[in-house]
Amino acid sequence: MIGGVSRARAVLALSSLLPVLLLAGCSDDEPEPKFGPTPSATAPSSASPSPSAPAKSKHQQQAALIDDFIAAVTQALGTGDPSAFLALTADTCQNCRVLADNLEDAFSDGGRIEGGKWELISSDFQSEEPLGSVWNVDVRSARERWLDGDGQPTKIVRAGVQHFGLAIEKTEDGWLVREMRLRA
Repeated sequence: MIGGVSRARAVLALSSLLPVLLLAGCSDDEPEPKFGPTPSATAPSSASPSPSAPAKSKHQQQAALIDDFIAAVTQALGTGDPSAFLALTADTCQNCRVLADNLEDAFSDGGRIEGGKWELISSDFQSEEPLGSVWNVDVRSARERWLDGDGQPTKIVRAGVQHFGLAIEKTEDGWLVREMRLRA
């Protein structure tokens, strides 16, 4: 019931803001198109930071890792290849390995997962602990149908919100997910 109320409030808030946003773009004068400078062939790529770009804080770097990790899990749900999200985890992450094994098993012998998608709702830093920086991460998961090679369902996972605790550690190669656990 609470989820329905929150969703109803969000829809109401968005619907009341929509006319304001639409009218904000209107004016009586004729706007003139503005063109920026044309990019040069020697323009720096977005991958290399500019000298004036501020360095990301530790928590910003960790939050970026969480974004990448959730996106990589979604990719693995569609392909059965967990290598991208495992590359973002430490060897000590037992639950990451369990998830990877389950995905590989689901796709063995022609199986597949239909509808699997994780969407990051929030990631909130909690504390520094001996196992690393601890984050509470909420993920919205779409309904999943796990099918065997003959197209027969082997598992149905309901859509919902999953609450994870992630421990993130610094290594020589950067930040990695050290552990992932479901939380209540």
